[in-house]
Amino acid sequence: MSMIDQALGISILPKLVLSKCSYNIVTKEISPSVIRTISLAYKDKRVLPIASKYFIDFIIERYRNPL
Repeated sequence: MSMIDQALGISILPKLVLSKCSYNIVTKEISPSVIRTISLAYKDKRVLPIASKYFIDFIIERYRNPL
């Protein structure tokens, strides 16, 4: 971000990153929108820590029933 702030480059960033940005930069939306797929991968759920199991269950449930 500091390189962008110093007019030394450009970048494509998600809105979440830009919402927390304190740099003095200009933002432009890209048309058409850029879409990315985010995946969750694990080898064997039975050997994962309990917090990881709950996280996986939460993500799967949230994906199946979006708001």
